[in-house]
Amino acid sequence: MLAARQDLATTLGYAHFADLATADQMIGSAANVEHLLQQVDEASHGAAAREYAELLSFVKQQKPGLTNISAAGRELLD
Repeated sequence: MLAARQDLATTLGYAHFADLATADQMIGSAANVEHLLQQVDEASHGAAAREYAELLSFVKQQKPGLTNISAAGRELLD
């Protein structure tokens, strides 16, 4: 399926299927999507760090030995 998508994209003059898929969208290209995601990532780092610190502080009240929380949060289920 991926090969067929890539073949279609190159047949239509696009380097990648992502460029074909975004060509008629407001974002315009896969490169623009990547750039947007990078901007969102950069803009959200500060808030994410503050929220993580707040969450870790709260959880440490319940589990004093806890030093970090994984993305899955499995350590909170004990």
